[in-house]
Amino acid sequence: MSISCVKRCTICPVSVEGAAGYMRHMRQVHGTDRLFGTNCPLCDSNFIFTNFKSFMNHFRNHDLHLSSEETPPLSLLLNCNDFTSNNYDEIEYEQHEQQEQGITLWQHENHDSLDGIKKFYLKMLLKIREGHVLPGSVMKTMALSITCLLQFFSYHLLSKLHMNIDNPISFNFNNDVEKTLFEISRNDHSFISCCQIYFKFVKPKEIRLPTGNKAYYIPLRDLLMNLFEKKDFYDSVKQEKEIISQFHEQDIIYHYRNAEIGRQHRILNRKKNCVLLQLYSDDLGVVNPLMGKNAIHKLTTFYISIDDLPACHSSSLSTVYLLLLYYRKDFDDENNRRILFAPLSQDLKSLENDGLILPGDKTPTYFTISTMCADNLAMPSGKSMYGINEASTLSFISSFHPITSLPPDLMHDVLEGVMPKLASCLLHSMMSSRLCTSSQICQMINKFTYGNNDKRNRPFALKEKDISEKNIRGKAMEKYCLFLNLPFMLFDILDRIPYWFLYELFREIWDILYCDFPRKSWLSTLQTLIEEFLQLFQTIFPEQFTPKFHFLLHSARNTAKYGPLKRQMNLRYEAKHHLLKQIANRCNNFINLPYTISKRVQLRQCYELIDENAFRLNNVSGKIRTRRTITFHKSIQNALTDDSPFIYGDIVEFVKWVLIDNVKYKIGDFFVAHLLGGEEIPLFVKIKFIIHIVKQWRFIVQCYDTITFRQIYGVMK
Repeated sequence: MSISCVKRCTICPVSVEGAAGYMRHMRQVHGTDRLFGTNCPLCDSNFIFTNFKSFMNHFRNHDLHLSSEETPPLSLLLNCNDFTSNNYDEIEYEQHEQQEQGITLWQHENHDSLDGIKKFYLKMLLKIREGHVLPGSVMKTMALSITCLLQFFSYHLLSKLHMNIDNPISFNFNNDVEKTLFEISRNDHSFISCCQIYFKFVKPKEIRLPTGNKAYYIPLRDLLMNLFEKKDFYDSVKQEKEIISQFHEQDIIYHYRNAEIGRQHRILNRKKNCVLLQLYSDDLGVVNPLMGKNAIHKLTTFYISIDDLPACHSSSLSTVYLLLLYYRKDFDDENNRRILFAPLSQDLKSLENDGLILPGDKTPTYFTISTMCADNLAMPSGKSMYGINEASTLSFISSFHPITSLPPDLMHDVLEGVMPKLASCLLHSMMSSRLCTSSQICQMINKFTYGNNDKRNRPFALKEKDISEKNIRGKAMEKYCLFLNLPFMLFDILDRIPYWFLYELFREIWDILYCDFPRKSWLSTLQTLIEEFLQLFQTIFPEQFTPKFHFLLHSARNTAKYGPLKRQMNLRYEAKHHLLKQIANRCNNFINLPYTISKRVQLRQCYELIDENAFRLNNVSGKIRTRRTITFHKSIQNALTDDSPFIYGDIVEFVKWVLIDNVKYKIGDFFVAHLLGGEEIPLFVKIKFIIHIVKQWRFIVQCYDTITFRQIYGVMK
């Protein structure tokens, strides 16, 4: 039977047009049928195919065989009235020759075009699958949908061009594209293999343990090479190191390198061309929804980040990289610990002694550990909290010291410790002094309108039970948001709240402690304020005094030792846990959970490094709108005229928000533009318009003079 004689589906009563239409219909309609069954319309046999893939392979073999036996149809559908019998043979010969030339040309260009399609499809899969954390099965759905769309498009395009819909070039090309897409999407192994070829996917290294479990380690050298191959990433590190060097022996403690321990770092003093790495370790709990609470998978994660990145980039979760992942129970055995950290030990020793020759360099760049961040209350199970138990697990790292390499954590100590405890004590004192009832307090707090930048961290609704039990629920940033906005929530009764001076005193402490660039000259004042606060709090609320309050006593000294404690916070690392939990829940595969998570995290990193630049460009903004220049206020028109670098026309483009250096600016936001005079009085500005001109952004702002500092609110006026 000829392939053009296939006019009806062999399963359902739907008309099709030839073999191409039949194959397209089978893929679109019957490709996912569980009870698939049909005979071949090109065979005389009554054999019933029950496997869709086997049937399609069989039909393609028929299709190709019969296509080679039949005379190729004319590529153009010519009108019979346009030629006579005298020139018919000539036209047929010319068209046949053109068709042969087209097939030959397609064969030469086919490889390059398919390679480009393959790379583009891989990129699209990474963006959709990893960007939205979708299960791996979505790849086959996408491949099938794109193939059907391509065939549908080709069919209508050929029809519009009055070309034969069974054109062999189009048919062969569509088949090759379909084969390529399904080859990539066949399974995770083929997908990862392609990512390794095109996007330098770093595959997790399996570590087999005597217990039978497996751990997975991300090769550190490969990870660093992938990062520093991005020119903007390497340039940012170089620029930040130059800025850090300017604060050497200055009053401002800009970075760990400028602090006491950083200046005494053995590797930094011995090797000048050195980049600092920061480690983080914490436990992660993932629950199998099919097994309930009895199936909690306790994992331990090790992350790493570049400590020499600028703050505008290091705050992003995309600059936190997974290094090691294993089951928590495997850490208890001493032999397991030695096996777990052997690859990391080898890589770190190599990076400290031999270094890496980065792109564009002729000399090696060395890497060493600055600090290891962790929750200082997390203790190994079954171990004493005091005394010396055993050698440190990380003693293999020459730059690691079990005392000086473990900085304090402001997130656990202050955001989740001191702040909510102080806020709950003040709210309880309002109720106990009969200034307000618990119901009135809840109403004032829960009905508060948060600003645009605080809505994301809006705390839980406060309950009367929380006030009586002195308990503030929520995450660290939600508790922080509540604490900062507390004066505005209680604005009407602020001067009558008992012990409100404790809040004012702690806000003064926090402004210094959380400062980006603390000064050495401030530390003595900070120590005095902390001692005063602790003494007052312990006297007024002795039963609420916890160890986290005591940790504050060492904050001034720790700032001198480690630099800005803001850079040592666990906040961004804890936020990275959310991605790992999301992956585990979406994949729903708990057989080898460390492998599933580590593989998907690396694919996510592959997606984040897929572009030429590692960091997001500064052209991300809201919808660009236009406005006539004359419609602006006269003062704004004058400001545009005085902006000498640019010439503004009659039409001005503006947006409502823009992302610059990982900071989102919105119309209506306030921020500090300058510090005036020797007293560094802040000049506040409010964004009125964000103008887009010549691929740059110009802010039209309204300036506000600072009159005084209202200590009772902790704000400038």
